[in-house]
Amino acid sequence: MDQLEISQGNLSRKVLSDIFNSLSEGLVLVDRNRRIVFLNDYLQKFLDIYNTEDLLLEDAIKITRKDQKVDVDQICPELEVQSNGLVFTEKALFIETSKGESKLVRVASYRYKEFFDNNISCLITISDDTKEQELEKMKIDFASQSVHILRTPVSIIRNNIDFLKRETFQTKLDDKEKEFIKGLSEGADRLQNIVETMISLNEIQNERIRLILESTSLFSLAREVVKDLTPKAVSKNLKIYLIEPLYDLPNIRLDSLKIYDVLSGVISNAIKFTSEGDITITFEKDTKNIIMKVKDTGKGIPEVGLKNIFNKFYHYKTSALNMEEGLGIGLYISKKIIESHNGTINVESFNSQGTTVTISLPIN
Repeated sequence: MDQLEISQGNLSRKVLSDIFNSLSEGLVLVDRNRRIVFLNDYLQKFLDIYNTEDLLLEDAIKITRKDQKVDVDQICPELEVQSNGLVFTEKALFIETSKGESKLVRVASYRYKEFFDNNISCLITISDDTKEQELEKMKIDFASQSVHILRTPVSIIRNNIDFLKRETFQTKLDDKEKEFIKGLSEGADRLQNIVETMISLNEIQNERIRLILESTSLFSLAREVVKDLTPKAVSKNLKIYLIEPLYDLPNIRLDSLKIYDVLSGVISNAIKFTSEGDITITFEKDTKNIIMKVKDTGKGIPEVGLKNIFNKFYHYKTSALNMEEGLGIGLYISKKIIESHNGTINVESFNSQGTTVTISLPIN
């Protein structure tokens, strides 16, 4: 800490050192030449490094992302400070320990003008996420086992309801009894959707997304989804406009069942969160991608909701946008499915101005 020359009013260097060393996560201070000027006790033990004199950041800390080295320019860029605050943050990175083990970590770096003016380029925090990952895996394994156990009784319930919906049986029922069976059927459908969604989530969490790729027209697939969802839109006095492209779109290789689910989820959300107006679906292409946009005239999503919308189990609770319904994983799964096709999905929205979801899938 002797190299640390920062004016902090009544806070001495010893006090700062004691504060930093009391943290239950790693902390590094790096100068403008990317030399380490301070390594707290937690990280010294973690890395088995106790002498930091003239030690460069890239020599001391090796961070990788799925077997690819993370450049120190990303973590601590060689730029003049423009504003205080966060410079870099990412989860699911790996750091090599003194024992040669690879640990899952979360890394964040910050730059502050007061530090920068005193030759401290970045403050970097490194948090061990191994236990969190283990806990997450336990949760997913438990959920996976639960949904597979549920699958059989749900199928039995649906088969019995299908029997009750047969025309020969329906003629014996009065209107109240038919309405009761309709409610049972809708409830069973929702339960089935939850089971299948959780199975999809388990596949994604274990990086086991199985794709059955075939040459498919994305526009034709969207037309099927619109046809299936039109009654839902009509029940809310909404219109769905599927705009046919002005030029032929090439077929692309995709898993039609999975992409159908993605499109159905996106358009269903547009219907759910639009109280009046319409949903417009357009297509275009560039040299590499087919781009589909779903635009609604709903109330939009505030910035706080937009920032986290693809996060797993995220709900943005508001009376205007009743996003607390469901499991909060539909868009998370959709994003993973699109990414497994080497595509992208993005959401743009402004309060009271509707929402546009853009899906881009590669032609080749």
